[in-house]
Amino acid sequence: MMKLTEKGLRRLIREEIRILKENKDKIEDILNYEFEIYEDDYRIWDDLSVSVYADVNINSIGLKKLLVNFREVTGDFDCSNNKLTTLQGAPKKVGGSFRCENNQLKTLEGGPITVVDDFVCSNNNLTSLKGGPKTVGESYSCYNNKLTTLVGAPQKIDGDEFNCSGNNLSTLQGAPKVVENIFNANNNKLVSLKGSPQTVGGDFNANNNKLVNLKGSPQTVGGDFNCENNNLKSLDGAPKRVDGWFNIRNQKSGMEFGEEEISKVTKLGDGVW
Repeated sequence: MMKLTEKGLRRLIREEIRILKENKDKIEDILNYEFEIYEDDYRIWDDLSVSVYADVNINSIGLKKLLVNFREVTGDFDCSNNKLTTLQGAPKKVGGSFRCENNQLKTLEGGPITVVDDFVCSNNNLTSLKGGPKTVGESYSCYNNKLTTLVGAPQKIDGDEFNCSGNNLSTLQGAPKVVENIFNANNNKLVSLKGSPQTVGGDFNANNNKLVNLKGSPQTVGGDFNCENNNLKSLDGAPKRVDGWFNIRNQKSGMEFGEEEISKVTKLGDGVW
């Protein structure tokens, strides 16, 4: 093996510096001209990852992939309404909201780990939430995908809503354990509420599914409990307390449940809708 001379080593270092500068120049061009992020708002690190100290708005520009490798974004990151099939290159930490709805994503792998505000991945081709953020400070929206499981969702949602409506879910396995406000699971294929959050601070919605009983329901619901347009045949598993309205109208089974019957299994707040 040929030994590298001091002159050869200097030449190699100069070449690596030249290549690094060329790559940084390319990234700067993308940031400045394609993404309209300007020099005072970003830093390119030695590994060529990028930190942005502002919002990143790269929605609706026809992206098939993220063109740079983001490390962190302190504001919002919006890459919605593109043609993305992967989130590789997305920031690992987002100080605002992260939006990637209306793309062609089949996985959340490569996306952020921590999102301080809202996380929105609706209207994609996701079958699972694996690879998604572990922590979301506000709302989490994954409606209108092809989800068959909620495994990968955060364990707690403090924001306005967790919305997994319009998917292919047959159970709620993997759902957050605690949802401080609204939980939406309308228009799925639910045959069981197994896996539901045990505590929902606002409304719990599981309308337009295939439920035959309420086993697995949250123990307490701070708002309304809505399981309209299912196939309920019994109240088995109903919540112990509902502070708002209890709504289980229009069952395909033809069964009707009155307030007297429901109040025997659930402590009602506003009553039966």
